[in-house]
Amino acid sequence: MSDDYGPFGYDKDGYDKDGYDVNGYDRKGINKDTGTNFDKQGYNKYGYDIQGYNKYGYNKYGYDKEGSDKEGYDIDAVHHGEIFSDLVRNGTKINEDGYDKDGYDKDGYDVRGFVGTGIHKDTGTRYDPDGFDVDGYNKDGFNEDGTDRDGKNYDGERR
Repeated sequence: MSDDYGPFGYDKDGYDKDGYDVNGYDRKGINKDTGTNFDKQGYNKYGYDIQGYNKYGYNKYGYDKEGSDKEGYDIDAVHHGEIFSDLVRNGTKINEDGYDKDGYDKDGYDVRGFVGTGIHKDTGTRYDPDGFDVDGYNKDGFNEDGTDRDGKNYDGERR
């Protein structure tokens, strides 16, 4: 083997002395076992089948054959799933947990009960029933761990 091929037998472009990469494709994308652009499993040099989907079932844009991404949303951010199929038909954009892609439920509240303006649904104020705001700080500016936004504790010492 020549010095042009590294310790694993491939040149700087990733091809062996016979002109094939580690997956058995030549520079033109022809598979050495099949003589076509696809290997025995039906995938091309870039990992896509003849319809343009990878072995996980997604195309290069991240959508499956039904048009949904890995989280179940389509290109218009509408969720497609069995749990909320009746709501999906109405155009509601929610996932299996009941939240849209921005983290809000059908009523506009996040998982902790805050709306986008920072008002809590149970208290009607900037604070939840435990006294913490949308960012997790109380009226004195400390979080549950007793640290302020600058990482200091009640005594002003950095944690």
